[in-house]
Amino acid sequence: MRLELTTNNHERQFVTGHRVPMNVLKWQFDYLTAEEQSFGNFLRYKGHWYHVSDFTGLGSLFMAGIERSTGSTEASPFDSWHGRTSDSAWSGVVIRISEDGDTYQIGTYILRG
Repeated sequence: MRLELTTNNHERQFVTGHRVPMNVLKWQFDYLTAEEQSFGNFLRYKGHWYHVSDFTGLGSLFMAGIERSTGSTEASPFDSWHGRTSDSAWSGVVIRISEDGDTYQIGTYILRG
C-alpha cells in the first residue's frame, strides 16, 4: 500500500465565524458555544467548512496503523502535519498550523492499494 499526500503548500488565513454562513453555523457547528462560533478558527476547503477542532492529532496509534498497512519504517509523509480528519477509511484532509496560529496549510491524503 502507498500513501499519497497532495497539497500546494499555500498559507491561508483562518476566518472567524462572522464570515461563515449562518445556516452552516446553525447546522454544522451547533456544538460550538456562541463565543467559539464568533471567534473560532474556521476554514473552507473543497467546498466544505471545517473548524480547527474537527482535526485530530496525528498520534502514534494512527501512524502505527499506516506503518502496518504499508510495511514501511521510513519517515512518514504525515510527520510535518498537525492534524487530520477522515472522509473515508483510507482518505481525508490534513492540516498544518503556523506557529502563531493565524494561518494554515491544508492537503488531502489517500492510502492506495
